[in-house]
Amino acid sequence: MSLCLLELVKEWIGILFVTISSLFVNNDSIDKVTVANNIENLNISTTAVAINYDTKKIYNDKISSGTENVITEGEVGIVYNIDGKEVKFREPVTEVIEVGTAPKGSYVGSITGYGADCPGCSGTVSCKTKNGSYNISKKGEYYDDAEYGNLRIVAADNSLFECGTVLDITSKNGEKINAIVLDTGSSLRSKWRNEGKVVVDVAFKTENDPEIYKITDRSDTVKFEVKRWGW
Repeated sequence: MSLCLLELVKEWIGILFVTISSLFVNNDSIDKVTVANNIENLNISTTAVAINYDTKKIYNDKISSGTENVITEGEVGIVYNIDGKEVKFREPVTEVIEVGTAPKGSYVGSITGYGADCPGCSGTVSCKTKNGSYNISKKGEYYDDAEYGNLRIVAADNSLFECGTVLDITSKNGEKINAIVLDTGSSLRSKWRNEGKVVVDVAFKTENDPEIYKITDRSDTVKFEVKRWGW
């Protein structure tokens, strides 16, 4: 048998074994799968072994408990043997899962709105960002977070939602806001500390924006889901 033909047969066998092994990728109970194939006319003995991947968990105290994110998907490795020669076709890829260990982050409450030009306001939020201070009047009501992208700036009691906390907010009419806590206010702190009520204030450039009144929802049915606790 010519060397060229043998190489072609090896390539075909490798592709065949990759296809067969893929059937077992999601079967956690299988550690190894062996497939034997004898090509009698060519007198070649072949054996393939699919090696299951390991799973690694990374614990993150900024993510709510009960939340798991797959960072890297696992992939089986493949080794095959042709006439006694072992060839590694593909190394297994370890699956990496991020597991949240922070407190569960589900709350209900109300939302209001405020302008950066409110009486006594400078426009600069109370929280320091990764790049220093942030002024809503100059830079706008949205903050570009490295992890979660473009987020609406909100104010809250920082003893409940510390600076940098990312929230998914859903009002009673189903409208959603992806937000980041970068500011606070005395009325917000009073509501939580004295009454146990969650109130989040959505930032606007000016108090004259009519959207402030449209966004206000004092029903105590607004849902807040914490996506990240602080920076």
